[in-house]
Amino acid sequence: MKILIWRTGAFGDVLITTPLIRHLNSQGHQIFIVCGERGEQVLRNNPHVFKILPHDQTIKNELLGDHMEYLKRKHHLDRIIDLNESIECALSQHPRSANYKLPKKERIAKFNRNFYEYCFEHAGERWGDLTSFKPELFFEKSELDDVRKHLKSDCFNVLIGLSGSGTNKAYPWIMDLCNNIMKSHKDIHIITVGDTKCQIFEDGIDDGNITKLSGNISMRQSMALTSMVNLVIAPDTGIIHASGCYDTPKICLLGHNTKECITKYFTNDYSIESDPTLAPCSPCLLMIYDMKQQCPLNPITNSSICMADGIPLQNVYDKFLRIYNARL
Repeated sequence: MKILIWRTGAFGDVLITTPLIRHLNSQGHQIFIVCGERGEQVLRNNPHVFKILPHDQTIKNELLGDHMEYLKRKHHLDRIIDLNESIECALSQHPRSANYKLPKKERIAKFNRNFYEYCFEHAGERWGDLTSFKPELFFEKSELDDVRKHLKSDCFNVLIGLSGSGTNKAYPWIMDLCNNIMKSHKDIHIITVGDTKCQIFEDGIDDGNITKLSGNISMRQSMALTSMVNLVIAPDTGIIHASGCYDTPKICLLGHNTKECITKYFTNDYSIESDPTLAPCSPCLLMIYDMKQQCPLNPITNSSICMADGIPLQNVYDKFLRIYNARL
């Protein structure tokens, strides 16, 4: 059977689909994918994908159904699985959803569910007998050799992701965390990654045993690094989902989502959830498009309180120490 999976969105969104892609291909199906440039970075070299079809962004939303039927005829497809807004509208509540205004207790009872599991449910595929929900990435040797140059072989390498797909995911104490780690541990080498805007965060980190790569390497290269370093620390973003492909220890800083949603099936997971006694709105399980309009903000950092107040710097540092000392 020829199956088209349609999933545009961020890096993490597409990584969530990789267990489903693997599952369908293992059943003998030929998998076509429609995705954007970010999805192509995630799915490049994936042996379970027969063909990646570029997403034509000029097509209006009201005509997408007709376009899918066109692709179905053109490629002789037997089935289309539309995963667009599958999680956004079903679990992470969109502002236009009636469930957006449900009391927090009711939202958690209904929607605190694992994104990887729900991907299968949305596609109508059974998953109860699966042995792994691990996402997947596939790199050529040359790609890995290229990013390995950023590591220091005589150090404990820590990859720190500075940004998420939403401003509400940024951890305002990340600069202090980096500085504290470098001051107390001379054998730690920190590698920071993110988009060009994250260079502002990097400017606040002291010079030392650190390699600042924000805006200087691709997201695919950053994802490759998660397979090589000794530890990954990042908010709920594509870097964390990439680290979920590997046994690399990881600390996901979770504000509006939970471990159940994101890291449930990841190995060596040391994620930290926002403390609702410090940030009563967390976890909200909402889609945040405008943090200033939707979130209570910390008055000092002007960031969401689930990240600024709900995840104290000392908690993250203590979790880092636990992982660092465990290797001794």
